[in-house]
Amino acid sequence: MRPLIFSDLPRRVEIFNEEAVFNNMRFSERLEIAKTEKWFLSAIEDKKRKDFVFFTPTNKRIIGLGGFTHINALDKNAELYIAIETRSQGKGFGKQSMLLLCEYGFKVLEFNRIFLFTFLDNQKASRLYERIGFQEEGVLRQHAYQDGVYKDRMVFGLLKEDWK
Repeated sequence: MRPLIFSDLPRRVEIFNEEAVFNNMRFSERLEIAKTEKWFLSAIEDKKRKDFVFFTPTNKRIIGLGGFTHINALDKNAELYIAIETRSQGKGFGKQSMLLLCEYGFKVLEFNRIFLFTFLDNQKASRLYERIGFQEEGVLRQHAYQDGVYKDRMVFGLLKEDWK
């Protein structure tokens, strides 16, 4: 895991635009490199977010992205996000990436709570979050409008005192 840098942006666009990844994220439109470059220039100055890339252990190819948004220094919490390329899913990379992010969040950023959202029908992700130690905190009914319908989203949270 290392911080996202400018040269990673084409890979970021590629991963987030994969059908299976895009359908589970909260983007209003497909990513484009020019807009992503503009986004990055403001994001690197934003103290309320931290963005990272994840690699395969062998060939150091970027297989995913993740980080924290909505960092709240007063309340010591943030929203976690993660996206693993489709061909690397189901191989343990998502779990390892989540563990790295949680460790960084609790130890380095000194968060007390990390939370995340997922679509109610994304059972694969929900099972991963629960294996990490996140607890389901509730369902936000019709919280997101996607593909012409309102969708429920689940909220998961993990407290520093519960982190192993």
